[in-house]
Amino acid sequence: MKKWLAVVLLLVATATWCWRCVPGGAPSESQLRQTTGISAEVVGCRAAMQGMEVTCRVSNATSRTAARVVLNVGLSNAQGQTVAANPLAGVADVAAGLFRDAVFVVRTPAPQTQLRAHVEVSLVRWQE
Repeated sequence: MKKWLAVVLLLVATATWCWRCVPGGAPSESQLRQTTGISAEVVGCRAAMQGMEVTCRVSNATSRTAARVVLNVGLSNAQGQTVAANPLAGVADVAAGLFRDAVFVVRTPAPQTQLRAHVEVSLVRWQE
């Protein structure tokens, strides 16, 4: 009886340890919004057939790899109003201490020449 009780207690202790220590599940919204150390800037912008091509540089100044960075890439007119945006532009695998360039197409209703591109980091999914 004592051996059986010891085995049960050992199994319960092991299950409790695994449940508490092993990371699991999808990240919470607050974890996704921790964007400290990730920055994005517009490197270039040019007219294309589908709209405007915006080249962005995403930098990672942390010691962790960003598995996925979600950006909001937009175009503003001379008055500062957002004319068009791509709120789900994504960059994958930005290694620690490095940067990655990416090109995004932002569709515009009509060809416009006086547009200014801007970008901001929305969410970051960190690699575990």
